[in-house]
Amino acid sequence: APLRLNHVRRLTAAQRYPEALQAIERLTLAEPEFAPARLMQGALLIELARPAEAQRSLQRYLDLRQASLATAAAPAAEDEDEDSPPEVAPGGDDGRAELNQAYLMLSQAAEQLKDYAGAQRWLDKLGEVQNTPAVVLRRAGLLARDGRIDEALALSRTLPERTPEEIRTRALGEAQLLRDARRWSQAHAVLEQGNQRLPNDPDLLYEQALVAEKLARFDEMERLLLRVIELKPDQQHAYNALGYSLADRQLDLPRA
Repeated sequence: APLRLNHVRRLTAAQRYPEALQAIERLTLAEPEFAPARLMQGALLIELARPAEAQRSLQRYLDLRQASLATAAAPAAEDEDEDSPPEVAPGGDDGRAELNQAYLMLSQAAEQLKDYAGAQRWLDKLGEVQNTPAVVLRRAGLLARDGRIDEALALSRTLPERTPEEIRTRALGEAQLLRDARRWSQAHAVLEQGNQRLPNDPDLLYEQALVAEKLARFDEMERLLLRVIELKPDQQHAYNALGYSLADRQLDLPRA
């Protein structure tokens, strides 16, 4: 089963998702109690936008994992004194990481079904991980999709800004919430402030350029994109954005 699972992972890495799903379905039929296959099946179903099926696969993974933990704990419990500390779950940190992966995917499946409250409940199960910037921003995104944009922004602003990476993450996350809500001026202000705090950051410059275009600030957009290209010559998206912007406005077509 592990070898067959590795084959599925290679197909997935090559973005051959339908083939990968067929392979994982054959594996789950042959090895119905092999929990990692159910986790991979859930991931593929989410990728293929089949969230209800993904939920069933991931719930089956949780059931199998719980049964495995119960089986492993039963013999140990008979040998322990009442005051003994609980047995560490099989898999240790790796097992917890895999479980968190299942919770995150279940949250994503619920989001695809527009069950935003359900998506938040799955995130509640993450323990300490739910305080990481990625999960906080995911929570904020769910609030925004539920029409609670001001709550989403307030949550994103609880993120720390002690390091350049934290400053970048918060600025990009807050700007994305505002862009999704089509609050272009506010998104521009957030990115502009981020670029003042982190001069010459290609990611922030690029995002500000895209928002500047939405505001019809084309000179600013071009200046920022050229700066991105200067700082990061292999940033293909900057070339693409500049070329299409010129072409859409029928300007300097050979250059575009």
